[in-house]
Amino acid sequence: MKVSSSTILALMATGLSLASGQTCNPAVSETRTISYTSSGGALTFNFGDLPDAASNVKIYALFQADMGSSSSSSEYATVKIGSKSLFDLGRGTGSIYTSNSNCIRDYKTKTMSASEFNANHDTVTIVVDPTYSVGTFCGDDKGTVTVSYTRVCPTTPAPVATTPAPVASPTRNENGGTGGDPHFTTWNNKEHFEYHGQCDLTLVKDADFAAGLGLDIQIRTKIVRYWSYIKNVAIKIGNDILEIEGSADADDADAHYWINYEQQGDLDTGFAGFPVMQKLPSSYKRQYIIDLSSKYPGASIVVQLYKEFVRVKFNGDQSVFGNTVGLLGDYKTGELLARDGSTELTDFAEFGDEWQVLPSEPKIFHEVAHPQFPELCIKPEDPRGERKRRLAESTISIEQAEAACAMLNKDLLTIKDCVYDILATQDLDMVGAF
Repeated sequence: MKVSSSTILALMATGLSLASGQTCNPAVSETRTISYTSSGGALTFNFGDLPDAASNVKIYALFQADMGSSSSSSEYATVKIGSKSLFDLGRGTGSIYTSNSNCIRDYKTKTMSASEFNANHDTVTIVVDPTYSVGTFCGDDKGTVTVSYTRVCPTTPAPVATTPAPVASPTRNENGGTGGDPHFTTWNNKEHFEYHGQCDLTLVKDADFAAGLGLDIQIRTKIVRYWSYIKNVAIKIGNDILEIEGSADADDADAHYWINYEQQGDLDTGFAGFPVMQKLPSSYKRQYIIDLSSKYPGASIVVQLYKEFVRVKFNGDQSVFGNTVGLLGDYKTGELLARDGSTELTDFAEFGDEWQVLPSEPKIFHEVAHPQFPELCIKPEDPRGERKRRLAESTISIEQAEAACAMLNKDLLTIKDCVYDILATQDLDMVGAF
């Protein structure tokens, strides 16, 4: 379906409307991961809490462990649903995923009927053949299973006509943040904007953070056609630096980070005195949570990855982030202030340019990337015209994007961002970035 130019103009001027009456999302996609910690045996995934399928079901399974010894053609794991074997992983297939050639990652996908899945979906297992020693020394040994299908949404009676309640204006959590295309939400929710320059930018900084340790968070953006995204984020607290990057490879479950410029350095001892927790809901989603509770109870900085897209979120009040400056504006007012701390800028492109990292500021990424000031941030060519043309040729309709984003159950501005990013990237899976 092609989107008309009049629709695109309305989208750009006023934002996207939400799909009305959407209470059930028919698309189901669930990913679960279990660590493989003991040689032999089975990893059991219970999907009994999911609704029955109304369409064919796609089952994706990944297993990575020591399956590459001299008997690699025989070392394997069998994926089953109920008592039915779906496929084997290993047996000489797969790829090496660490520096040790014995550490093999293999994955396959199988489609089965809805009736077969519904009768057995309480238990999906990855059974490791005990005949051979499929070891656990590789690090991050695990199994992952994803099931995807369409469910039947229950029908509901039409609502009884009543006097409509006032419609609340879109709101967000008072904490600012950035992610996606990229979208920026200033402190106090005053402004919500996009900036599509490619360069290193100061997201927030505060020299007095944590009793003088200091906080400096820089993001590195990258242009793709007429839009851009956050490729890396570097966080400096005190003398320590943590840089995090996503991966465009959906099957890449490796962590991409640098601690004090050392790739995949030791995070177990924390970062600048604060513990760091990693969560891996699936191979293409990862979270890094910097727990600031030792200084600020309940506060944290969260870096969320979806494929190559980086999102940064802040949990904390004025006592934590009240003195920060940068792309999230003034904490108390949300105003877009220039570096002088008093000039309010109203042009988002000018405001983004204002916070390009300067030569006088620390270079905290592990490598230098083009451009660096005084060379200015790179801008996409004719972003508005190209954006209109691309969206008009979209193979994903606004209605499809709205239906995918409605499942988020979030505020209207987040839904708008989600819909726009799906249309820009032509990827319905972008809902996972939110």
